[in-house]
Amino acid sequence: MSRLRALTSRLTYGNVVASLALFVALGGTSYAIASNSVGTKQLKRNAVTSSKVRNGTLRARDIHKASLGADRLTAAARASLTGQTGPKGATGLTGAKGATGAAGPSNTYASATEAGVSISALPGTIAREVTVPAGDYVVSATAALDNGQAQANAPYCSLTGPNGSIKGTYETLKLAANLAQGEAGIYSTTVGTTFAVAGAIQLRCDTSPDNANVQISTRSLVAVKVGALTTTP
Repeated sequence: MSRLRALTSRLTYGNVVASLALFVALGGTSYAIASNSVGTKQLKRNAVTSSKVRNGTLRARDIHKASLGADRLTAAARASLTGQTGPKGATGLTGAKGATGAAGPSNTYASATEAGVSISALPGTIAREVTVPAGDYVVSATAALDNGQAQANAPYCSLTGPNGSIKGTYETLKLAANLAQGEAGIYSTTVGTTFAVAGAIQLRCDTSPDNANVQISTRSLVAVKVGALTTTP
């Protein structure tokens, strides 16, 4: 006790401060950090910047999947990502057959005969007739006429339709007297026309006055309905 009292009696404030200052000067201000003690929780947001990352040290495994979009890459980088064209794929299966489409506009209406008859015996001078719906048509007609009388004759033929006479189809045939078989006069016409309404197309042949000696043999009438008709005056 006497020694402790002797020691403490000699301590002064100056001695204590001087001793502490010497201890700090000799020991320094370094601190020890334990291994693995700094992690992501200890880093502030945006603390690691580009300048703190050594060039060439990042690898693919360091980049989070889908964290880099194509818009963040340079044009050269995007071009380098385009791969080669792959091989052609196998031909697919044949598809099912489609439904049958609607009927087109090209319908044909026809009438023909080789039976000979006197023109005077024709019912209303109608040699052939077909009934058609309204629309655009190309109409063709032919007729063979024989003259069996002693003088020349001039029978005539024409076409009529639902709208009346078809322009450009009237023709007069000049037949010599006593035509032998096979020397018939031939009526033939083809015309494009439009019918505003449905009705009959007729091939008409007659003489004036009626003459029983003028015969009509082979005759035909064909009307083809078309999608569009362009005529030149």
